Amino acid sequence: MTVRLITDSDWPSIVNIQAQVYGKEFLESLNVLQSKWQQSPDCCYVFENEHGEIEAYLLGHRWNQLTPPKLNQLLPDNSIGEYVFLHDLAVVEPGKGIATQMLKQFLRTAAIYQSSKVMLVSVQSSKAFWLKQGFNLSEKCLDSSYGKNAYLMER
Repeated sequence: MTVRLITDSDWPSIVNIQAQVYGKEFLESLNVLQSKWQQSPDCCYVFENEHGEIEAYLLGHRWNQLTPPKLNQLLPDNSIGEYVFLHDLAVVEPGKGIATQMLKQFLRTAAIYQSSKVMLVSVQSSKAFWLKQGFNLSEKCLDSSYGKNAYLMER
């Protein structure tokens, strides 16, 4: 079982996992998902099991603002900055430690960038997980594209 960088051939699996894990209001187009990868490929991973099947993905990217990008929009060309944003962490079968393993890899990458802040938006009742991972609730405004019961979190 391996956490590895995303490659071109992984995208059908990533789109499939997104459809399994997220509600309709959070589904993003392939172009939008790939814009994170194209901007920061070293912040984007898949978890591959012993049979070579992808069971999870994480999309992150460098970011230049203290508020997250809007959901379902391409990243602006000039968005690379001192922060790191965890856009998606989707796991088909939670509870196996995959999310924590992928997060550790992502945080190692953030440390290489010497990022002063890692941010994410908690959706679908994931706030408790993120709190356990050392993230705190932010007081900053969150774009309405993330819907109700979404929380901006920082570490």
